[in-house]
Amino acid sequence: MKANYLIILLICIVSVCGSYFGLKSLIQSQQERKNWSAEERSMMVKKCIEESRTNALQYPKATQTYCECAHDKLAAKLSKPEYMKLLKKSRDEIINTTVPLIQDCLTNYNKDMQEEMRAAGT
Repeated sequence: MKANYLIILLICIVSVCGSYFGLKSLIQSQQERKNWSAEERSMMVKKCIEESRTNALQYPKATQTYCECAHDKLAAKLSKPEYMKLLKKSRDEIINTTVPLIQDCLTNYNKDMQEEMRAAGT
């Protein structure tokens, strides 16, 4: 069970980092604004879901909730300029910065996937 949780955690971290890296150019073009727009939120959540691949197909509701939570937590703590500065750091530094901010999202994601699994009877 612990190994499964660690695998899920790693997939989630990679997914979040990938979605943010994928939207770097969008954010750069609007770097001067500090607040995240609804359009940016929507695009980042969509990208997070796409990057979640198998989990998004198997656990669509849990993945949607996780991606929204992760974006909202990051956006609440990091302005776009702060986020852009973070993207210039190493992958380990990005993970070390973002995981504590989204830890409760990851915990809830694991619980929500288990609930979806039980509801589906698998």
